Amino acid sequence: MANTGTGDEGIGRTILITPRLQEIEAVLRGHGLDVMTCPPLAIQPPQSFAALDEAIENLFGYDWLIFINEDAARFFLGRFIRQGHDVSELDSLRMCAIGEGTAAALEQSQAHVDVIATHGTAAWVVEQIANYTGGRESLRRLNFLIPQASIARGYPKNELEAADARADVVIAYQTVGTNDATRLSVLQSLLLTGSVDAVAFADQRDVWDFARVFDANDLGRLLKNLTVFVADQHAAIMAAQLGVTSLISESSSQKGMLEALIERFSI
Repeated sequence: MANTGTGDEGIGRTILITPRLQEIEAVLRGHGLDVMTCPPLAIQPPQSFAALDEAIENLFGYDWLIFINEDAARFFLGRFIRQGHDVSELDSLRMCAIGEGTAAALEQSQAHVDVIATHGTAAWVVEQIANYTGGRESLRRLNFLIPQASIARGYPKNELEAADARADVVIAYQTVGTNDATRLSVLQSLLLTGSVDAVAFADQRDVWDFARVFDANDLGRLLKNLTVFVADQHAAIMAAQLGVTSLISESSSQKGMLEALIERFSI
């Protein structure tokens, strides 16, 4: 289990690294640390489009579409068009884009955007939609469809359901290779239960790719039980923008980050 002590309490500490940091694995293990590597990002079609196709056929039973990122917009619209529909058919639904990049992807495809949630936390997304519709009470009994990858099925579904809305997640793509899907689910459970002590990121892009692997713009809940180590200030800023509030140990280089990890957690 994760803890925050130093010295001999370091026995059994587990560090999660991204694929781009695999060269530091041997050094960390040499200092008595257990090391796990996150599966590499591999955005690809789902194993089956059946659920997405069914959702498209019943799309007009929904009031809102929520696109959590550009991947969601790209896969949903691509399948929607492939099934013989025109983007203009979406004009009768309200659409929320999480992030400016997602909004731009929708607009480039001639899809309208009603709400742009500029922060990724689920609570903020729901608040922005509620502000648009006239208050939180107005969300009651509204129906939301959220195209996502299977790993992120609670975001922002749980927050919407807490407001008495109905929120359905449909699997539109996957974020890792099929062989890594089970490993990713196990890793998510370990992170949520505090069984990992720290995660290390090489740079800003590393943080963003990690968020995409877990199909979440809000990393705060996922990483709340551990320490986040980053190798530069831009990565720290990106982590904060993605909702990370756990202690961030910031370094000015990868070497400095490695030294900080060893100092804090090694035996």
